[in-house]
Amino acid sequence: MKRFTDTEKWRDPWYRKLHPRLKCLWGWMCDNCDHAGVFQIDWEGASFDIGMNVSIKDLELFGDRLQLLPSGRYLIRKYIPFQSGGLTEACPAHKPILKLVN
Repeated sequence: MKRFTDTEKWRDPWYRKLHPRLKCLWGWMCDNCDHAGVFQIDWEGASFDIGMNVSIKDLELFGDRLQLLPSGRYLIRKYIPFQSGGLTEACPAHKPILKLVN
């Protein structure tokens, strides 16, 4: 699936200060989440894909940009607004996202 990426992230002081391992983890999460920005972390798979070991402690460094859901999965908080803008039932492309959110 193709997704938008923010080419300005390299100018964002928050992103710029991240360790390269965390930049790769952020990209991994954005690439491996569903249409609503929700993902289940696979530590072994993420570590293999990134080429460095990552752990739960790394997620803590993202602060309020992530939300732990009751299911044990994580939500990238700003994912939907960035990828889709405001969600509406009238937009066919938004229907699968709304289904996931509900």
